[in-house]
Amino acid sequence: MFELVKTSDKTILYSVATTLVNCTNSYDVKEVIPELVQLAKFSKQHVPEEHPKDKKDFVDMRVKRLLKAGVISALSCMVRADSAILTDQTKELLARVFLALCDNPKDRGTIVAQGGGKALIPLALEGTDVGKVKAAHALAKIAAVSNPDIAFPGQRVYEVVRPLVGLLDTQRDGLQNYEALLGLTNLSGRSDKLRTQGLSSFNLSPQTEIFKERALPDIENYMFENHDQLRQAATECMCNMVVNKEVQERFLADGNDRLKLVVLLCGEDDDKVQNAAAGALAMLTAAHKKLCIKMTQVTSQWLEILQRLCLHDQAAANNLIVLGREDAGAEGIFQNNGVALLLQLLDTKRPELVLAAVRTLSGMCSGHRARATAILHAVGIDRICGLMSVENEEMALAICNLLQAIIDSLSGEDKREHRGKEEALVLDTKKDLKQITSHLLDMLVSKKVSGQGRDQALNLLNKNVPRKDLAIHDNSRTIYVVDNGLRKILKVVGQVPDLPSCLPLTDNTRMLASILINKLYDDLRCDPERDHFRKICEEYITVCKLFL
Repeated sequence: MFELVKTSDKTILYSVATTLVNCTNSYDVKEVIPELVQLAKFSKQHVPEEHPKDKKDFVDMRVKRLLKAGVISALSCMVRADSAILTDQTKELLARVFLALCDNPKDRGTIVAQGGGKALIPLALEGTDVGKVKAAHALAKIAAVSNPDIAFPGQRVYEVVRPLVGLLDTQRDGLQNYEALLGLTNLSGRSDKLRTQGLSSFNLSPQTEIFKERALPDIENYMFENHDQLRQAATECMCNMVVNKEVQERFLADGNDRLKLVVLLCGEDDDKVQNAAAGALAMLTAAHKKLCIKMTQVTSQWLEILQRLCLHDQAAANNLIVLGREDAGAEGIFQNNGVALLLQLLDTKRPELVLAAVRTLSGMCSGHRARATAILHAVGIDRICGLMSVENEEMALAICNLLQAIIDSLSGEDKREHRGKEEALVLDTKKDLKQITSHLLDMLVSKKVSGQGRDQALNLLNKNVPRKDLAIHDNSRTIYVVDNGLRKILKVVGQVPDLPSCLPLTDNTRMLASILINKLYDDLRCDPERDHFRKICEEYITVCKLFL
């Protein structure tokens, strides 16, 4: 039969297509209502019965044999026939066969390999309405599970978009809607160019050049669906689409609830919907600061939703980082008991969540003395230094940035007016700064501190203890460090890496300690201070000689 297709006589195409439809049982079957069957039997009317060989197991077996025999090559040859011979009715039959062959996901790779994806595109664009829908559904099945670059190479992938979006029509059945959304999700994740194509060509009318007024609302419509799988597929599709700038502009536009919908979907019980919505929210807020602030305004439950998400999803924790960098967002987190949430993330011991919490706290402390003081007291300097002590370079750097943000806010000129509780918090920060310095000095000689943590402690001391401008009279920080920490710094410089008692070090630790000693000496203002510095160094050297 397949050889007949390849002959010069193409009038046989309709007969071959009909035979294949019968082999694959891909014709429309009316739903049988049991009550009507019983009524027909009672009235002694003839009731057609299904042939035993038409059951699903037999059909699947025939499909396997057809694929093995090279049916896809035959169908592709038929699709390329002259349009005068290949009628719309024949195209519809071919589309039915393709749809039946694509039913099993395991067979779709074979179909793609034999050129089925290329053959389906013209069937989805031309022919009867039923035939185009069947072909589009087959394309959706392939697009949902295949790599677009392999299934639809080159510019062909852009031709697939229009048929898939046609399946989003509410008049199509749920399975067609669902698989079309899956296909679009897979395609839209391929490149930003394709996302743009998805926005501008999602209309079956050839006269319509742009689909901006219809594509996104169709996807959003399914995000409201009660059906869990449809809502999940639509949300995942939107998650891929929000990378596109034109889609982001729609979320930025005033007078719409698109962002509110995404935020509320983050609070859904379905984990997959949560993850997709959180991913979309993370990308939107990272791309536009305005959306970051807008998120806190669309619903009063925004922090509760993020709190639930943070414990399950890294993307939600990234939203907090973005919020913490904006003053309005940081204040919203602070005023809504968000510090307690961040402390919970620190307790999880999961590095990615702890890092997100630390980076959020850094943003909240930057440029705001009252918040920095409150956060320092809430988290505790012991806990902060403990986190910086771990054997994790990224964590140590993040904690270093947090402490630097706190130090800058406590020691800088905060010109904001503070009243009530905030006024009490900002009266005197010298005690907090001295406590931070003391803990950093203790870290230098603790064996529990990693080499990376020790380096970051030295970096903080180098940056914040010596005066930045020698014209400034006050060098009390340097005097405090000389009196309480010079011996500890000298101990770091004198470490011998080969000895068992050596502290954990990196290649840079002793160099950083040496730089700190030089800076401290240069920051001294008078000879008595320098004499005291030299005396401590000499005493330390004398003690070291006694142990040699």
